[in-house]
Amino acid sequence: RGEGPRALYRGMSFPLYSACLVNAIVFSVQGASERALRGAVGEERARTNGFIAGCVAGLAQSPLVSIADLVKCQRQVMVAARGDAAALLGPTLVLRQRVAELGLSRGLLQGAGATALKECPSYGVYFLVYEEARRSAERLAWHPVVATLAAGGLAGCVSLGMIHPVDVVKSRVQALPVTTPRADCSTWVVATRGWHAEGSAFFLRGFGAAMQRAFVVNAATFAGYELASAALRQLDV
Repeated sequence: RGEGPRALYRGMSFPLYSACLVNAIVFSVQGASERALRGAVGEERARTNGFIAGCVAGLAQSPLVSIADLVKCQRQVMVAARGDAAALLGPTLVLRQRVAELGLSRGLLQGAGATALKECPSYGVYFLVYEEARRSAERLAWHPVVATLAAGGLAGCVSLGMIHPVDVVKSRVQALPVTTPRADCSTWVVATRGWHAEGSAFFLRGFGAAMQRAFVVNAATFAGYELASAALRQLDV
């Protein structure tokens, strides 16, 4: 109301710019890890291999995701005076200010531990659920496009739904201002304070909106991945 409709999209640019790189890391690391595991332990443990490879991929991309989410959260809690939204710090200036005041580690990696805790298991479940759902849909003779969209959406909802409480705590940690004492930036401190203040409802904030977004985004992500993979196979790349 005070800043206009553009305020609804604040913090979107940095995650958007990094999304291609994040997905490239995830799918390439997952594929390479799964191939390595197949060679080491054999083809018969396909589900276990897929889960472990997904966990490795989630861990590999967590530093980049942590920085992107930190910038997003910092910008989303900024408030501008009416008509003065242009005065707010942009993504680069947010990072420069944090590094100048907090140093490289705290300035860039606040919430990195919670991000790794969230990303690592969730991507293991993500790829496992996708493969299982895709196989089930194919057994039911669903159209390949519908099977991919449904399996991708389901994978996103299951994997993100199970770690949503961690995501709430991570976002709260990353939204803290630079003036917050170091001890108060602890994931454990933020989680316990949220629990004491709001009970279990604290950990479920935004769950409905997150699930709606998860289905659409991940259905589109896997559809794009399968389409790109098919095109590259035809080109024999």
